[in-house]
Amino acid sequence: MAMVELNPAFETIRGSIGGMVIKRYGNKLVLSQKPVFRNRKFTKAQKQNQERFRRANAHATMVMLDAVKRKPFEQAAAETGKPVRSLIISEYMRTHQAE
Repeated sequence: MAMVELNPAFETIRGSIGGMVIKRYGNKLVLSQKPVFRNRKFTKAQKQNQERFRRANAHATMVMLDAVKRKPFEQAAAETGKPVRSLIISEYMRTHQAE
């Protein structure tokens, strides 16, 4: 994995080039090989967690549409600097442990 330092004009670069992918971890850019997911088999626990995350996303969509429910998350987002949707999903995942 190569760490990449780019000219400021290219700071927003992302995506893939050939068999390589450019990722951002915090404020660092990383150039790595594209992952291969052929024939990948998910375990039962992984499938359950994926489903729980799908439900968390659906919940976040509903909360984002409701100004009253969204307000406390907006206040927390302002205090923490985190995205509102991330806070809603995090709260759902914490309160709905492995159902």
